[in-house]
Amino acid sequence: MATAQQVVDALVRAGRGAAVYRDLPDGLRRAHLYLLFALEELGGRARVTDVAERARVQIPNMTRLLRETDAAGWTDRSPDPDDKRIVLVRLTDEGVACLRRYHWDYLDALGDRLRAQDHPEYDVMIEAIDRAVAAIAEATASVNESEARRAR
Repeated sequence: MATAQQVVDALVRAGRGAAVYRDLPDGLRRAHLYLLFALEELGGRARVTDVAERARVQIPNMTRLLRETDAAGWTDRSPDPDDKRIVLVRLTDEGVACLRRYHWDYLDALGDRLRAQDHPEYDVMIEAIDRAVAAIAEATASVNESEARRAR
């Protein structure tokens, strides 16, 4: 039977495995893809603050990333027609193509290799990971609550 440490180590390995990413051309970073993906999720056009929140990027970093994606032609910015104080970011056709080529096509290739019908144990693995993540969240909440009570 696996120890708690072995379970945590396996989860870390799984996280690292999921974080492996294809080689990208010069000038394109994963952060750019996260930005483009967030913008796509927001319908292809959104406020800078909404894109930053969705991409989990702080505003100063988002501003730098947007300068880079604007320069590459993947995004452009314009004032909101209803409120000129608000800046809207738009995913360009070039940005859609970049996201397709370097994100969605990559996920399709992964999907080809991870076909569930070839690996029936995936269902058990997913269930076990979900249970482990829930247990970690519960333990973390309990430890944080205990620390907060002690601090009072």
